[in-house]
Amino acid sequence: MPDKPWYRAPSSTEDDLNLCSICREIHFEWLLHHDLDREHWDRHVSGVLEDDQPHHVKLYWQGQWTDYAIPEMPAVPLGLLSDIFSKSNTCKFCHLVISAVAAKYETIPNLLQSINIDACPFPLVFCSLGTSRNTRAEEEVYDLVISLRIIPQSFHVFDHIFIHRLREDRTPYEGARVHEQINFENAREWVTQFTPTLSDPGTSGNTPDGFRLIDVRDQCIVLIEGSQSCRYLALSYVWGGPQHFQNTKANDSRLRCPGSLASTDAEIPLTIADAMLFVSRIGERYLWVDSLCIVQDDDFMKLVQINAMDQIYTSAMVTIVAMYGSSCHAGLPGVRLTSGRWKQHVVNVHGVTLANRQIILPNSGPKDWPTRGWTYQEHALSRRLIFFARDGIQYESEDGVTTEDIHQPFHHAVDDGLPDGRGFPTGGSLVRASGGISLLMHFALAVHLYSGKTLTYQTDTLRAFEGVLNVMRADFCRDFLYGMPSSELDVALPWRPIQHLERRLDDATGDELFPSWSWAGWRGPIVMPVFESTHFSRIAFVDAEDETEFTTSEWRGTERGLETSDGVAWQRKPLDIDAPPGYFRPGKPNILFTHPVSKPVPAAMQHRRSLKENSPILTFKAYTARISTEPGQGVLLIRKTETDRVPDPSVSSRTLFDRYGRFCGTAYFHGDGSSDVEPRCIEFAAISRTAYGVNNEAWEDPPEDDADVLGLREGYAEREKLRKINDERGAASYFNDYSFELKWQAYDVLALEWRDGVAYRVGVGFCLIEAFWDAEPVRKRVPMA
Repeated sequence: MPDKPWYRAPSSTEDDLNLCSICREIHFEWLLHHDLDREHWDRHVSGVLEDDQPHHVKLYWQGQWTDYAIPEMPAVPLGLLSDIFSKSNTCKFCHLVISAVAAKYETIPNLLQSINIDACPFPLVFCSLGTSRNTRAEEEVYDLVISLRIIPQSFHVFDHIFIHRLREDRTPYEGARVHEQINFENAREWVTQFTPTLSDPGTSGNTPDGFRLIDVRDQCIVLIEGSQSCRYLALSYVWGGPQHFQNTKANDSRLRCPGSLASTDAEIPLTIADAMLFVSRIGERYLWVDSLCIVQDDDFMKLVQINAMDQIYTSAMVTIVAMYGSSCHAGLPGVRLTSGRWKQHVVNVHGVTLANRQIILPNSGPKDWPTRGWTYQEHALSRRLIFFARDGIQYESEDGVTTEDIHQPFHHAVDDGLPDGRGFPTGGSLVRASGGISLLMHFALAVHLYSGKTLTYQTDTLRAFEGVLNVMRADFCRDFLYGMPSSELDVALPWRPIQHLERRLDDATGDELFPSWSWAGWRGPIVMPVFESTHFSRIAFVDAEDETEFTTSEWRGTERGLETSDGVAWQRKPLDIDAPPGYFRPGKPNILFTHPVSKPVPAAMQHRRSLKENSPILTFKAYTARISTEPGQGVLLIRKTETDRVPDPSVSSRTLFDRYGRFCGTAYFHGDGSSDVEPRCIEFAAISRTAYGVNNEAWEDPPEDDADVLGLREGYAEREKLRKINDERGAASYFNDYSFELKWQAYDVLALEWRDGVAYRVGVGFCLIEAFWDAEPVRKRVPMA
């Protein structure tokens, strides 16, 4: 096919004799340097005629033979996967395709015919070959892409498998050989490229009290005291139940004796032992592991170490992540020759060495690590990481994310802690304000990712998140209340469930551990609506000691305009319909805040307390109203589009109705208590004013006292025609289609349930501001636990 450059003329060479009739005509060298999609398009627009008839394939399925016409596609048709399988013993490239497919679906080639491929029966799978640009390589090179297609569904592509070229000259970001045991020399070079920079927290030598490390050379625990500093790696792994070999008061002195960890009675879990071996083989000396470097029965020092997790993981030169396995006994695949792991399949075709790409992370073997609460902050705080999974090793650093079957780039150290053009945020920058989103958005994202994790002990909920809070505390300039930022408490209060939530209870006593108003008080994933329109506070907090009212604006120290009490004249990014505004200190436009905040607490606020010591009761003044509700399926929009994430059906939804029986809002309830199907009135507290729908925000801020609402109250009853909604229309279409008299037309509301004079949060939602005022709200004191 001379007019198609991705084909070549076959020959009688030995190389061609080891290929099938289809593969020997493929010009692999050309494909590795050209965009096949673009080539097909250029031929299409230039009017080049094809010199062959449409391809057909006959398929015997469900008792009959059916002829299918292969549609024109920007790819090289390889044929049925079953035919490729039958040729894999005689064709080198067919063998590579079958090996790569088997590796992707975690089986061996001989068993491939007996399984469904992504729920598709094996005989119905058709394969084609395309190209994909290697965007990180310095030259214009391409990987090969095997596309798996379902024949009866018009050859719809349901999966891709990548094959790349191996290079022996170590060209950055191009293919590298992988063996049964990892290449320690390559790992050593990768780790040691990351020399300490001025921005590395560990360079100061300030270590927490009682800081211990494992000395892999002397096989013992060492105590790092005072300003002593040293290079060390950290381990992030899953305990998977009690560890019998731990550091305790009884054995701490013995474990600090050289050779103690090499003795026959030292039953070190395999994951820790493999981590020690890895550190030793790459030429490093020290390793931090929680079970051995924290004295587990010393409650005081244990708390000191837990509170210093941000310092420990951020200061580590690299964190080793045991991604594979569900316990500390799973080991690190590839550290020892005896550990089975992913296989690289290599063939040489027409002088080109090809291999299947590693498929790192989402689907290989039992992996509890991504689901665990403690490991979230270990990942978020680490500057650089090496992930050990059964399907290979992955590196994560300032240079980006790459795998061991790709030649690692040379690391260029940066001094500002920020990534370069193709880099990756590390060392706490995953949870620190930088770039285009505000600090509160970083916090909201961190809470969202963490809230869905699992913990063995529910009492660890805030302890396992303390490192993240430590990183953010300095930027927020205020403390946290049960995991909620006190400087943005009114904005954070309307957090939302996205799955069914349950109260977080003490495993031993069954008591509620944290207040209902905090996300920490509930088990299950949540989101904070801080990526939407601005939320303007409508509550005043009450001092826990003397009942004085104060606002978060006063607590932040905001005075005249954008000036704070410490004399800083903040600047504001323009209010945008698609995102809330951001504020920044002069000269620091990349660090955005939701509101200006003074670094010191204002003098007038220094004695204000939102909570009494050891009390979860948060008291505020707010307008509350009783509003009729019925079971419903309304949608609280995230970022104002219907395609964004909304709660799943496990979350109880109720629709709010005004006194004329018209739709006026939606609320989600956390537990089972509000899943009844009967209509009932519920008390709602208005927390903040905001906007919903794509056309209803204003460019200007709303009035501070809601005076614009009061002028419309008398005409509310007469506007029935405008407010009426069909049963088929949901909240999303209602807010997107309706033209409101008011901008910023809704309140964020909390659903309250009272017990013995104390309110508990049971749900969250929004209510049309006019309907809320028509319900004759009253301003009242709300003590919430």
